[in-house]
Amino acid sequence: MFVEVKARARREEAREAIDAAKRRRFSRAARSWIGRNAWCAGMTFRADAIFVGARDWPAHVVDAFTIEGL
Repeated sequence: MFVEVKARARREEAREAIDAAKRRRFSRAARSWIGRNAWCAGMTFRADAIFVGARDWPAHVVDAFTIEGL
């Protein structure tokens, strides 16, 4: 599991901060890590997200987006 954490003034703004470009960068980093750690070959991975707003409890979203290229 890989996790992206975003904090903004409002939790909804944090959700919006994970756009297509951020998902591509995240996916590239995840693929790079997997490529350097052969022991995890064949495992299933997911991309969770935690969104934090100033006056809200953090929200954990399981499988928030697809890791591109896996």
